[in-house]
Amino acid sequence: SSSSSSSSSSSSSSSSSTKEVLLPGHHLLIVDDSAVLRRVAYRLLNGLAGADCVAVSGGAEAVAAVKESLKPGARPFTCILMDSHMPGMDGATALHNIRTLAGSRTPVSIGVTADVMDDAARSLLREGAAAVLTKPFQLVQMTSAIHKHTVAAAALADAAPTADRQAPTARS
Repeated sequence: SSSSSSSSSSSSSSSSSTKEVLLPGHHLLIVDDSAVLRRVAYRLLNGLAGADCVAVSGGAEAVAAVKESLKPGARPFTCILMDSHMPGMDGATALHNIRTLAGSRTPVSIGVTADVMDDAARSLLREGAAAVLTKPFQLVQMTSAIHKHTVAAAALADAAPTADRQAPTARS
């Protein structure tokens, strides 16, 4: 569903020193069982931040979407925004399954929770989330976290040896 709600005033920046980090070129997977929160996140990240977004309602759908994105010719996700509490497969289990499936090609993930208790955040972090945001969140908070962690992941990937480019070894 393409959204033409970019008429919401993006000049309503009430932040004094916080600058929005826009996300053109990013391919994001939004995972939340709440249709309202999925729609809000989609409109913020797609409409205002310029990211290409896919939104799904649960962990199993997220695993399936990542599996599709790993196929030859498909566009891989740069980041997953994963809700912690969902019926069926929760966020931590979905992240575990995605890591198992994707291995070194696992997208950066950012956990999202309304839970003020630390257990949900700890579970997401344990399963590889780079950060956890607490709902409700703002566009600047989301885009800054996505930008920070995808840039860091890209730098690590560039520094890691690959089959094509082996790290130099010390020989005496």
